[in-house]
Amino acid sequence: MKTIFALLLAMALTGHSQNIQRLGFSVGSPTKPEPLPSANPKIQDPWRIINGTTNYVLGTNQVFKLFFGKVLGTHPDGIRIDGAIFPTVERSSRYGESVRTEFFVRGFSRSFVDGEFIGPENGFAAIQSGHHQYNTALGGTRKIVSLDYGRPTDEPSWVKENQLKALDAEKKRQSQAAGKLIEKSIAYERGLMDKGEALGFYMIGCRYLKGDGLEKDETKALGLLKTAADKGSTDAASLLKQRPTPVPK
Repeated sequence: MKTIFALLLAMALTGHSQNIQRLGFSVGSPTKPEPLPSANPKIQDPWRIINGTTNYVLGTNQVFKLFFGKVLGTHPDGIRIDGAIFPTVERSSRYGESVRTEFFVRGFSRSFVDGEFIGPENGFAAIQSGHHQYNTALGGTRKIVSLDYGRPTDEPSWVKENQLKALDAEKKRQSQAAGKLIEKSIAYERGLMDKGEALGFYMIGCRYLKGDGLEKDETKALGLLKTAADKGSTDAASLLKQRPTPVPK
């Protein structure tokens, strides 16, 4: 009889240990967490409407918390879970950053049944919204943490519009930065010309020839390149030899 009781007890403990390990906690050491199988999973329903406001799960206007665990009960207005909640979606690389508790997710309309396990790899997240109270089987009441899943919605049209505006603004900023850099380069090259250096005549001549930072003018370009060649610029002399247009004297 003792042998049979011992076997039943061992089987019960084994099943309990597997459930604890599945929640991410090592047996006998619930305060020493194990790493997540995959950090920062792809978040489901990235856009939600909560209290009439559209929220992006990975945005900064609301702190969404990643959650997972065993389904204890499904209700018309949500689902009750025994599992863990991460403080933020980004900080989900280790179970050590999670809080193990019983909680209620309001507005969670996904199809799950009692006893089913929702893994962290599913990427479900919600915002904390006070507490949820329910009646226990013994006739009492129990208050637990409440999360609000919100109502999933499509990406708002203004997101794409803002992205395009940001892209245009960045292109304009880069163009202005490039323009200022060219202006500084031209000022430096003209300074070399003022000193009578061949390099200055050659560089400004190339700009007039290509229309690079200066309005294209082949007559000015060839005249400057001729001056550069006369001052000893082999690059200018080589470039002039390739030109079919007669060099002005």
